[in-house]
Amino acid sequence: MISRIYIRKYTKLIAEQSAELSAKNFESIASIRTVQVLGVETTFFHRVHGLLLHLSKTQVRLTLFGGASGYVGAIFTAGGTFAYGFYEWNEVLSGNLTLGSFLAFTGYVGYLYGPIASLIGLLESIESTLVHTNRFLEIYNTKPAVRDEPELPELEQVQGRIEFKQVHFAYLPEQPILHEVDFTIEAQQTVAIVGRSGSGKSTIAKLIPRFYDPQDGQVLIDGVDIRQYQLHSIRKHIGFVMQGTVLFQA
Repeated sequence: MISRIYIRKYTKLIAEQSAELSAKNFESIASIRTVQVLGVETTFFHRVHGLLLHLSKTQVRLTLFGGASGYVGAIFTAGGTFAYGFYEWNEVLSGNLTLGSFLAFTGYVGYLYGPIASLIGLLESIESTLVHTNRFLEIYNTKPAVRDEPELPELEQVQGRIEFKQVHFAYLPEQPILHEVDFTIEAQQTVAIVGRSGSGKSTIAKLIPRFYDPQDGQVLIDGVDIRQYQLHSIRKHIGFVMQGTVLFQA
């Protein structure tokens, strides 16, 4: 039981640290041009190196603990073998047990040790599988923040009039991005939103296809709150060009 607790603890740490290391590696490689332009290669290298070193230390601890557990198990096995052998041999010498019965019992015990050792050896693999399964289920069972009801109608005909009414939005409660935003974009009208970085330009664009929902206010298409339509039907009518480009393999 104690072994399971520690193996699960270290396995969970390894899973979390591996995920963090993979994310940092992906971030570094995907943004390599930006990293090179800013001249921060050394900074990113030290970050990745630190994460890798931390992960290696945790893996070493798990390996040492697994080895120690196996060593303790071997000691108990040897001790048990010696104890029953000593007792049974005294029984043979006392005439309470025949030599044949002693040898037969010893053979049965020998056959028993193999399966037990195999089950103990599976403990680390079982705990590792359970930890990674639970981490997967944490993500898989996460409910999306933006979702709609099945009975909502689909957005069919679109004229293209977009309205923001008293829209308030914040990624973090203490850091509002948009506050009481009001504007109207008429159908077939071209509008450019200009502002400093972080002022909420991209956020406004992302509210229209419901990547997020505002905390207060309404976003309307042709006079109807977009939350009154099926989500997929809204996005079907919206063309959206992201800031970053991604090419998918055919």
